Amino acid sequence: MDMSRTPEEAPLLPAADEEKAVAAPEKTPCPRNRALECVILVSSLLLALSHLAILYFFSSSSCSLTPTHSALDQHLCSLARTLPYAISSGLPTAGILIIAAPSIAKPDRVELVRCLVLFFYLFGASLGAVIHC
Repeated sequence: MDMSRTPEEAPLLPAADEEKAVAAPEKTPCPRNRALECVILVSSLLLALSHLAILYFFSSSSCSLTPTHSALDQHLCSLARTLPYAISSGLPTAGILIIAAPSIAKPDRVELVRCLVLFFYLFGASLGAVIHC
């Protein structure tokens, strides 16, 4: 009836031993992915700035004050009227995709997927506003 006993101080699992624990390799982002992320973020910034400029300079109040418009001004005024609806209609889907990105994409591409979701959300809002003009 002699059972082998382990001392109370000894760890029961081999992974709990600090000396033998193997550190997980650090994941470094690929330089190609990093450059692509930067290009996508700059493109997203340009799209967002164009939205801001259209909404600021061609709001409905400024379009109704001056009756003489060029064809471009008339198009941008109608774009400024439809752009808020296009921006708000795509927001829930983009938010869900950004939150769900870790479960959709590979672990090393989560940031890239989030950048792509942002870009295509802004691009889709622009396209939706143009279609509804």
